[in-house]
Amino acid sequence: MTNSSLSISTKDAPTSQRLDDPTRDFDAFRSAVFADEALLVELQACVSMDDLIALSLTLGAARGYSFDRDAVVAAANRSRRDWIEQWIT
Repeated sequence: MTNSSLSISTKDAPTSQRLDDPTRDFDAFRSAVFADEALLVELQACVSMDDLIALSLTLGAARGYSFDRDAVVAAANRSRRDWIEQWIT
């Protein structure tokens, strides 16, 4: 199962350069995921959105990112909306 909510968006920034912005931190984490094949595979193995969120929070925190459940859900919703909107022209 592929998690479309992990689409690439912004460039990763070192922890010291990030502001305390959960959305920006999640976007940076998501970019880091796409740069790390093992991390990507681990997240793609999630079978539910709840599992994906929980694992994202755990893996992100372990790597120094600071985001919450709401940031993950918002990113998933943005990705879903972007995917749908591409078909509405």
